Amino acid sequence: MRVTISPATEGNPTENVGTAFELGPDGTTFAKPVELTLSFDPAALPDPEHPELLRIAVAVNGEWEPLDDS
Repeated sequence: MRVTISPATEGNPTENVGTAFELGPDGTTFAKPVELTLSFDPAALPDPEHPELLRIAVAVNGEWEPLDDS
């Protein structure tokens, strides 16, 4: 199976720091946990002194929900 990542074509909220991405194929599950590493520009944060406030979110039924422990 090939895992894909591409910039999202819709649903990218204006308050995002960076680009929203679509991971595929949709519904993919893994037998063991996987790690995904993302980078960001701290200067783009609303409060660059506190990057720990940054969260990763997923779209669920059209709404953005932060991932636990992100």
